[in-house]
Amino acid sequence: MNLPQQTCCVVLLAVLFQLCFSASINKCGPNAIIYPTTPCDTFCDGMIAPCSYVFDKCGCVGGYVRDNQGNCISAGNCPDESR
Repeated sequence: MNLPQQTCCVVLLAVLFQLCFSASINKCGPNAIIYPTTPCDTFCDGMIAPCSYVFDKCGCVGGYVRDNQGNCISAGNCPDESR
């Protein structure tokens, strides 16, 4: 293998290693994942969190919003007073 091929293989292995270990240890809590780009979470009251330039940040998965404690819950489970 020449140097560009070796470099490509090393980078690919590093990315796969990172994906394997970050997927197995979810530091985000239930219904949330680490996004490689900046997530802009929506809250039960309809507010949208300001987007930041922080990457690899936890965000709610699709169809989920943050409650007033910051947990990701199904949008249908928001308290009536916050809709």
